[in-house]
Amino acid sequence: LNTIPDWLAELKSKFKARVARVFILHNNVLDIVDSNQGLRLDRCLKQHFPDYGMILFYNISAGLTFPDETMKEVFKTAIGLKRDSSTPQQQSTLSKAKNQMLNEMGGPDTDFDEKRPYYILPRLEQILKSDAQKSLVVIEYAETIAPAGDYVSLTPDKLFSLVSLQRWAIDRDIMNTNNLVILTTRSLLDLSPVLYAPTSKIEAIDIPLPDPKERLRFLYYLDENRKRQGKRSLTFEKELTHDRLAQLTAGLNRMALEDIVLRAEDKNT
Repeated sequence: LNTIPDWLAELKSKFKARVARVFILHNNVLDIVDSNQGLRLDRCLKQHFPDYGMILFYNISAGLTFPDETMKEVFKTAIGLKRDSSTPQQQSTLSKAKNQMLNEMGGPDTDFDEKRPYYILPRLEQILKSDAQKSLVVIEYAETIAPAGDYVSLTPDKLFSLVSLQRWAIDRDIMNTNNLVILTTRSLLDLSPVLYAPTSKIEAIDIPLPDPKERLRFLYYLDENRKRQGKRSLTFEKELTHDRLAQLTAGLNRMALEDIVLRAEDKNT
């Protein structure tokens, strides 16, 4: 049965109802998050938001990453790292804005630092305020740019990031678009509490560890995937069934479950 995960259904429902434009996904975010198709979070979001012309991921280690080169080029054009060759009459509002940004950045040869929040967040905000196309911005490891703690204990960069995220949640220009912001963190407690306060207009959604039914569903996915690769069905010692293994692996995520399967396969080869 190819249904979407409960957490994703909740996010889509609240987004469609305009409850929020900024969401926090927390808990089991680094796991395989879709038992039916074995998808990690980045591929899961890309698949379930197919009409979004721009999807990008940001963290302070990898910087900006994109599902494909086309989206990367669209982003660079939108923020002004490529000049628009169209005539003034043909330029859209977004094109005019990007050329203005290009001038402010010192021209096309300006270095593009895609890792520093102080530099990149204003560019992301520019994208989020535009309705030229639907955009999905995912900020991974959000606790690294807006950690828990008092305002006075935050560095200027982190304070800038925290205030930026707060503003995005209540910015009318962003709220009036179909653009979406997702922050991810393994622990909500590591993130600044002002971001998930009741008045923040930011919705926190838990991605839980898989329950027995989800673990069983994932085992069947792994089995079907093996068959597509021309391998035999999963077999375990002592007549251990799929259902029994799903029951015995309480507290494990899907990646750990996959590791058990791979080790069993290695032992049987």
